[in-house]
Amino acid sequence: MNQNLSNVLIHHQFILKNTQNIDTSLYTKMKTITIILGEDAKSQKYLVIFSFAKSKILMKNIIDIEKIFLNINKDILCKKNIFFHKAMICSKVQNYLNLKGIKNYAFV
Repeated sequence: MNQNLSNVLIHHQFILKNTQNIDTSLYTKMKTITIILGEDAKSQKYLVIFSFAKSKILMKNIIDIEKIFLNINKDILCKKNIFFHKAMICSKVQNYLNLKGIKNYAFV
């Protein structure tokens, strides 16, 4: 895993071990995301998606992200789904993510 991404996770108090990058081309054509799978100290699996998009994240974008979470969780059951984003998100997206149980954080 990239050191910058690791620093973002640590900043938000997610200490993950056994991390592995997941090939995004298996799940989406989006070029601006990175998918990481890891475990915490209790061996609970975390699925983390980083979005590097610069334009505002809208509902159509987040539905694609949710599909990625769902498709990966079919194969690997993860305890937590986390979405990190660089761009702003609209309030509808924020509410939708909360409703779906996907934690999200902004990062620089």
